[in-house]
Amino acid sequence: LIMFLALSLSVFAACNTSPAEKTARENAQIELAAAADYLYQLEKNVEVTATDYDLRPQIAIEGVVYPITWSVELAEADAGKVVLDTTGETPRIDVDTLTETEVKYALIATFSLELQVGDKTIVETYEKRFNRTLPAFKYTTFEEYAASKNGDNLFIKGYVSAIVSKSAGQTYNCIYVEDINHNGGYYIYSFADTSYDPAKNLSIGDVVRVNGNFELYSGTYELKSAVVEKLDEPSVTLQPADFTQIYASAASLSDAALAGPQAQYVKINGVTITGQDASNGYYKFKLAGKESYVRISSSTCPIPKAEQANFIAEHAEHFGWTANVEGVISVYNGDFYLTPVDANAFEYVSLPELDEAGEVAFEKANLTFIENITENGSYELQVAGLSYADVVIAWESNNACAVVEGGKLIVELPEEQTTIELTATLTSGSATDTLVFQVVVDAAPKGAYVHKPISAPVAGTFKIAMNTTPANGSVLYFDGTLNSKGALNTTDKAHKAVDVVVEVVEGGYALKVGEQYLEGYLNGTYKNLRLVSNAAVWTWKDEAKVFVFEIEGVNYYFGDRDRGGYANTTMALSDIKYITGENLSKVGVSQFPGLLGTLANADYCAEAITAPVAGTFKITMNTTPANGSVLYFDGTLNSKGALNTTDKLEKAVDVVVEVVEGGYALKVGEQYLEGYLNGTYKNLRLVSNAAVWTWNDEAKVFVFEIDGVNYYFG
Repeated sequence: LIMFLALSLSVFAACNTSPAEKTARENAQIELAAAADYLYQLEKNVEVTATDYDLRPQIAIEGVVYPITWSVELAEADAGKVVLDTTGETPRIDVDTLTETEVKYALIATFSLELQVGDKTIVETYEKRFNRTLPAFKYTTFEEYAASKNGDNLFIKGYVSAIVSKSAGQTYNCIYVEDINHNGGYYIYSFADTSYDPAKNLSIGDVVRVNGNFELYSGTYELKSAVVEKLDEPSVTLQPADFTQIYASAASLSDAALAGPQAQYVKINGVTITGQDASNGYYKFKLAGKESYVRISSSTCPIPKAEQANFIAEHAEHFGWTANVEGVISVYNGDFYLTPVDANAFEYVSLPELDEAGEVAFEKANLTFIENITENGSYELQVAGLSYADVVIAWESNNACAVVEGGKLIVELPEEQTTIELTATLTSGSATDTLVFQVVVDAAPKGAYVHKPISAPVAGTFKIAMNTTPANGSVLYFDGTLNSKGALNTTDKAHKAVDVVVEVVEGGYALKVGEQYLEGYLNGTYKNLRLVSNAAVWTWKDEAKVFVFEIEGVNYYFGDRDRGGYANTTMALSDIKYITGENLSKVGVSQFPGLLGTLANADYCAEAITAPVAGTFKITMNTTPANGSVLYFDGTLNSKGALNTTDKLEKAVDVVVEVVEGGYALKVGEQYLEGYLNGTYKNLRLVSNAAVWTWNDEAKVFVFEIDGVNYYFG
C-alpha cells in the first residue's frame, strides 16, 4: 500500500510538471552545471588554505552573472576553526591559523537561477563541493625556508635585526628577521598592508611572527605580502654570529657555508678596508684574499638617509685600516656581501704600520681618477695619500687640453674627442712608483640644439630625448646603448645622440637603432628593453605622444621620473598609466617620457647665472616641460603687475644688475623693478628710484621682501 501511494504521488507530481517547465529545469541545470564547472576551474588548485581568504560572491560568463551562496561543512570537533563571514560585500573564510591539528573541511557553492515559465516562478539550484585542508600550524625552519618554492605561504618566527623605512628616507618598507634558533634569517621584502611602517611598529630585537609568500629573486630569499605580528615575548639585544673563520676558510664568496645563511646577522673581525665604489654603494673590505663589501642600497638600506653621508666619509677616511665589520648576509649573483643593520657596520681598529714601499703600494692600489671628462672645468687631483700622509703624489698630463695646475686638472674640451694619459708619481722617502690613467676627454659641443618632439607617429629618422629640467636641469639623449638593467643609456651631448629610425610595420611601428630593433620584454617580474635582430611592434599613444610596447596586456613607455635628488641618467620601461588620464599633468613635472623628435640648431642658448653679479642680462623663463618654449621679459608690465614676455630673443629687454646698499637693483631702461603690496596682492612695477632685491642662493633667483616674506618672479 505504501509503495502504491508513493508511486501514485510520483505520477501525480509528474503530471503537474508541464513539458515546458521540465525543459526549462533541464536547461537550467545544464547552465548551472557549466557555471559550477567554470568556478571549479578557477578554484581547483586551491587545496591547502593556511590563512584567511575571500570567496567569489558571483561569477560572470558571457555577460550572465551567477550569484553564489556559500556554506561551510566541517566536523563538530573542529567548530570555530573555519568560519564563513558574510557580513561584508565579499564573503570571507576566517581560519584559525594557529590550529594545533589539521582540519579537513568542505566549501559548498550553491548556484541559483530564477526561471519564469508561464505565470509560474521557479528557482533552480545547483551545488558544487570543494574539499579543503587547514594545516596544523607550524613555523617554517630556516632550512625549509631556503628550500621553498615561489608562492609557498610560510610562517616564520624570529627577532627583528634591521628595519628599512620610508619614514627614514628609503623607497620601500621592509625588515630583516633573525631566525629564532640563530641559524639563518629572513628578508621581509613587502607587507600586505602597503601603509605599514615597520619603524613605527617595531624595534630591533622584538620577537615577531611573520606570515608571507616565498619568492626567490636573483638568488635572494624573500617573503612578500607579509603580515607581521609582534609577539608578547621579551625583546633581546641581538649579538652577531662570529663568521670570521667561516669567511677566512671559504673557498670563494659563493661558498655555501658563507653565502647560504642569508639574512643572518654576522660579524667578521680583522678585515682590511680596501676602497669604495660610492656610485654603486659598495664599501669594500678584504680578509684572507677575498674582497667583499657592505652595500648601501639606494632603496632598501637600514641606514637612514641622514646618516649615510657620514658613514661613507668615515669609510673613505680609513682606507688601509684594520676593522671589524658586521651586517646581515646578502647575496648578489651567488656571492656573499653584507647589508648593514645600522651606521656602525664598521668598527675601525688601527692603521697597520708599513715600510715606505708598502705605503706607496697601498696608496697606488687605492688611487683613482675619473675615466671620462665631458665638461670644461677644473678637476681635483689627490696630492697625498689618504691613509698614509707621507705619500706625496705628483701628476703630469701629456695633452695641452688638460693641464695640471695647483693640485687640479684644468680641462678645456678639444674640437675632437681625445684620450689623454694622466700619470701619477707616488713617493714616500726613497720609495717611488707610477700609475697611468687613460682619460677620455669629450669633444667640445658643436653648437646648441633644440629638440622638437613629434606629435604623431611617422616614418623617419629621429633622436630620443628626455627633458628632466624640473629634476636635474638637463635634456638627455639616447646614446644607442643599454645598461645591464635593460634601460636606455643617455648623454647630455646632443651631437652624441644616436639616430632612431621609425619604420611602419604590420600592427604599428618598429624603432630601429643601427642594424637592430628596440623591443620590450619580460625579465622575471621586470619589464626591460633590449636590442634584437627582428622588428618588434610598437604602437602610438596619442594622449601622451609616446610610443608604447605591450607586455602581458599592459602598455609601457620608456622614460624616467623625479627621483627626489637622484640624477636621472637612463630611460626605463614604465606603465603608461603614470602619464595618462589624471597623471597626464605630471608629464614634464615629475614624469619624464622619452620623446622622439628632430634636432634643430638653436640660435641662442640661455645660461643662468649661479651667483649675483653686476652686469647686463636678459630675464628668461624656461617653460619647456609645460608648453615647450623659452620666454623672455620684453620690458613691459601688464595691468596686473606682472612681467610681459616674448618668445623672440631679439625682443628681450636688457636688465642691468647694480650693486646697492643692502643688495642689488634691477634696472630696466631708466627705471627700476620693484615689488609692492597692491591691496592683498603682491605686484611688480617700474619706479624711478633703485629698489633693493636680495639673492636666494638655494633657488638661484633674486627676491623682493614684502611684509617679511620673500617673493620671486616666474
